[in-house]
Amino acid sequence: MKQTSARRTAYDVLRNITSKEQYSNLALKTALAKEMPKQDKAFITQLVYGTMEHLISIDYIISQYAKKSIKSAIKDILRLGVYQIYYLNVPDAAACNESVILAKEIGKTGTASFINAILRNVSRDKSKLIWPNRKDIVRYLSIMYSYPEHIVKMIISDYGVDIAEQIMSYAPKNELIIRANASKITKKQLIELLEAEGVDYIKSSLAKEALAINDNSLINSELYNKGLFSVQSESSMLAAEAACSAAKRFNNPTILDACAAPGGKTFYMKEHVKDAKITAWDVHEHRVQLIEAGIKRLELYVIYVKAQDATVLKEECINSFDVVLIDAPCSGLGVIASKPDIKYSLSESDIIAIEELQKNILDTCSKYLKVGGVLIYSTCTILRNENERRVDAFLKENTEFEKIDITDLVEIEDINITNGYAQLLNINTGHEGFFIAGMVKRS
Repeated sequence: MKQTSARRTAYDVLRNITSKEQYSNLALKTALAKEMPKQDKAFITQLVYGTMEHLISIDYIISQYAKKSIKSAIKDILRLGVYQIYYLNVPDAAACNESVILAKEIGKTGTASFINAILRNVSRDKSKLIWPNRKDIVRYLSIMYSYPEHIVKMIISDYGVDIAEQIMSYAPKNELIIRANASKITKKQLIELLEAEGVDYIKSSLAKEALAINDNSLINSELYNKGLFSVQSESSMLAAEAACSAAKRFNNPTILDACAAPGGKTFYMKEHVKDAKITAWDVHEHRVQLIEAGIKRLELYVIYVKAQDATVLKEECINSFDVVLIDAPCSGLGVIASKPDIKYSLSESDIIAIEELQKNILDTCSKYLKVGGVLIYSTCTILRNENERRVDAFLKENTEFEKIDITDLVEIEDINITNGYAQLLNINTGHEGFFIAGMVKRS
């Protein structure tokens, strides 16, 4: 496949994200399922994720040269071009020329000269571009790091300007995080298989089971198809590890994973607490099917899976479980490295609605714990209203629950601990933002 064709694929994916509101990871996964050279897949992934990661900055640059509104199809060509000129190690001339070829390839020949003029001006003036003044710190951070202003304000409110800027400016690593299927092989055995395949890996310093690799094609390998490993983020493994530590306090523990899809934590718990009786819920039937597919691939079985709204009380489940894990719906601002479009789709009202949903799920699912049972609450965000403030409010309203210091359940460095909770930040871990809390039901 020629580079132009790779750019065309990246353009098609970007159009699906910006005009059809598809999720970036799903749109990209569909495109990359087609047969093509590995280097083209890597280039397409870089173009799409890079453009989405820097979208507000890119649009600001374009606005300095195109004063009139631009049709979205043409704007996406310009976005890809500007990304290559400003953020990618691609010769400026190639970025301009290939963007013109792309315009012609999609039937927009009449815009070729316009696109060429804009991108050549962008290239020529790179060192002269005037960015917003830091005196308006919210606008400055928004445009420099491509975060909507209302989200910038929230992060500043929680962490202050300096740490907020560090969080937003952090350059993510492009890694695939995997772990061995402990019901089949050990971590050592998986490493031996990777070495035999010539796959480089790095052992995680955050989650003891995790291995970081740079070969995304491994998810299409025989090792994956045979169920020898799972793809799961390190922070997600930590939450599952905390639940496992809690479960090992009981004989034949009963565990509820209340918001389970796509199933990574469920699988982790079943592999590491083999005598556990696990129930996994998700509100959407199609996501329940993802859990079931994972169970089949990993050959775990004996997991009860059901489509169930975690906000709707099931009377028959009250006081039934030793451990309840709530990996709550959230704003997702901790994982924008892998899902950069998240930050553009969240309005202030969306975040308020998410906070209310979290409260409803906590209030409902906490009723399913037996006395002495442990509740694990986790999110993949960094906003305090969704994390420690949400748990603090729950504990204040539900005095039968008591906080467990998270270090009693899982080993985490002090830099990631806030008031007995785990609040992981990309600048401290080198990975995504995540939150984990533990609570015990005393009466």
